[in-house]
Amino acid sequence: MLQINISDRFLEEKKYIIRVLFDVFLGLEYKINISASNQNYYEIILPNKKRLLFEDYFWEKVNETYLKKEYIPQSIKFAKNDYLCEQDIPVIYGNNRLEVTINGIICGIDIFASSFFMLTRWEEDINKTRDQYNRFPATASLAYKNGFLGRPIVNELVEMLWNMLKHLGYQKQRKQHKFEMLLTHDVDFPFKYSNWMSGTRYICKNFLIRHNLKHAVESLLTKIKSHIDYKRDPYNTFSFLMDESEKLGLKSHFFFMGGGVTEFDGNYNLQSKRIQALAEEIQTRGHVIGFHPSYLAYNTPKLWKDEKENLEKCLNLDVKKGREHYLRF
Repeated sequence: MLQINISDRFLEEKKYIIRVLFDVFLGLEYKINISASNQNYYEIILPNKKRLLFEDYFWEKVNETYLKKEYIPQSIKFAKNDYLCEQDIPVIYGNNRLEVTINGIICGIDIFASSFFMLTRWEEDINKTRDQYNRFPATASLAYKNGFLGRPIVNELVEMLWNMLKHLGYQKQRKQHKFEMLLTHDVDFPFKYSNWMSGTRYICKNFLIRHNLKHAVESLLTKIKSHIDYKRDPYNTFSFLMDESEKLGLKSHFFFMGGGVTEFDGNYNLQSKRIQALAEEIQTRGHVIGFHPSYLAYNTPKLWKDEKENLEKCLNLDVKKGREHYLRF
């Protein structure tokens, strides 16, 4: 078992990121020891007594809280060493120090604070930049400004950590991860013609203003057909998506809205016959229905809860999965 010695400063943050790196990613057994003598390092002692030390570059410099703009680096440098899975690696916190001896390794890259920064996204709480939908834009991030937005930095740090452990003679096997395809579909507008009034304005405009009689008649016929059979609606691709998923042995996940009153929401009636029939078909074929909160629900807990319960009640199901509308968190 690995022994990990750390100081007691910001202990919960350190425990969290140690669990993520050593347990979630690598699946290794470890024990955390609180040691006042290791104030400047994370000390990892292997079963063979060799030591791997990472500088505690970040937490030991923080006073009361790290949630301050001054603790976000303005720019970063890239380091190179023999343990990387890529040519170099961005050093969010720390330095490029690397000392390798027969008994251990000392590394200046603070992989724990760097991984904590990337995974918890506390940067987005400090940086108040927002786009038109009140989302934190990627262009405002440290990763974008320093050219590594497209890189899985935490994965790369984990690989460096693992390669260092192996170099020092660690014999245990790491966790093997399996990847799978997960198809998801946000149901914002399930039908083009959701009721007898929908599409009428467009058809009239083609006829009265654009004088495009042919297109107006075609749209009217399509509208009538869709009301007779919802599967003939132009927006209805559900059967096609399920067919293609089943050919590949996959399940499609359809995220339905349980409410919504803004121009950004679908505003469809879950109790309508066509939605009920559609939901029944999806479940009968073994696919999954999930939750798609409305535009305002992301920041209104009661609304979020009410919409989820409404979806479950109307479609008679227990929702376990979903995705935020407009990716608003």
